[in-house]
Amino acid sequence: MNVLVNDVFKREGLEDKIGFKYVDQDELLASCDIISLHTPSTPKTKGMVNAEFLGKMKSEGVLINTSRANVVNEDALLAHLEVNENFWVGSDVFVGEPSAK
Repeated sequence: MNVLVNDVFKREGLEDKIGFKYVDQDELLASCDIISLHTPSTPKTKGMVNAEFLGKMKSEGVLINTSRANVVNEDALLAHLEVNENFWVGSDVFVGEPSAK
């Protein structure tokens, strides 16, 4: 299995030690069958998974979000799912969670 990573922080020597390859985001999205998000919620990451991001992924790809809900634009995701019947999503977070009650 080939593991590709896109991260703003690159640790020298870690690629060889663990066995992955750093790539830019466009290469990651075009090449990977599964994209797993592990990012904090920041102004830069808010809504980063949008129509453009999803459009660069494989139409039969899998998106896993275990980071923060606001990283994914849910309207763009729903629209993408409507036209890509073989696209899958796994998420343990949704906008509005946890409840404000």
